[in-house]
Amino acid sequence: MPTNCPKNDQKEIKTPGWITGAFTGGIGTAATFHIDMLQTRIQAGKPTGLFAPTPLSNKIFNVLLKPFMVNYHKIAAIKIFRYSITYLVTPEYKRLLHNYVHMKDEKKSKIIADAAAGITDATISGPLSVWKQLALTKTAEEATVPTYKLLSLGKFAKSSVITTLGLMPRYGLFWPTFQYFLETGENALNMKEEKPSSKKKLKEFLIGSAAGILATTIYYPLDAISKQRVAAIQQGHYQSLSQFLGTAFKNQRGALSVGAITKVCFRGLPLSVPLMFFSGGANNFAVHAADDFYRSIIVPRL
Repeated sequence: MPTNCPKNDQKEIKTPGWITGAFTGGIGTAATFHIDMLQTRIQAGKPTGLFAPTPLSNKIFNVLLKPFMVNYHKIAAIKIFRYSITYLVTPEYKRLLHNYVHMKDEKKSKIIADAAAGITDATISGPLSVWKQLALTKTAEEATVPTYKLLSLGKFAKSSVITTLGLMPRYGLFWPTFQYFLETGENALNMKEEKPSSKKKLKEFLIGSAAGILATTIYYPLDAISKQRVAAIQQGHYQSLSQFLGTAFKNQRGALSVGAITKVCFRGLPLSVPLMFFSGGANNFAVHAADDFYRSIIVPRL
């Protein structure tokens, strides 16, 4: 591209979804791996290993280093795949809404496209999410067992269906909510007009963090309930959603209990704040980093 080309032309360059997905998946996993693992274990009712009566050096290796070395590349691959799908299909949904539904309202079409992309992500990634949960919640006795052997094919299929059905409303609501908070924050700070700088990158990270925390807190119970149902299936206790909630929401006397409902719906919630602080921040940072990377390669060659 000639050096005297208008700035608006550069703004029209769209970063391919697979590049954005690679950046967000890789960076996001590195930033949140350990917090995600601990939260998943707490949600599934599995021991974290942090309070085991073992020497500190053993805890550091078994809880922090070993799971990261064994699972990082696998979890990163799952997230790269998921985010790539999401960022690839979102503009396609917007195009379909514009061309075939003739939806002229940009804000409304964006919300619907983001929701559709979230549901698509959930539909595709349900089985992957089950595998991820199994990998991150292995006990010491299961450490040497391949992840695919932790569940029979039938239990894995049931878990995948349950997870997918649980993820569809969560992702369908979470993704447009996250994007809305993200866009609102960037518009409020007039980020699009700000020149690239370390200060701007910090703002991008913090805006993503705030958006992630807000959106996750709103829909957290859907995620917590889904993971607990998968953990129950792993232990051989399959229940329908109504049966699970009917049992889980009652106290020892068999009566509905606010304490029991809170425990089921918000188990592990305190960890979601640091998790989404880093995850949401890393996501927004990575999206802009992918744009910068793509434009630094493509723009000079146009």
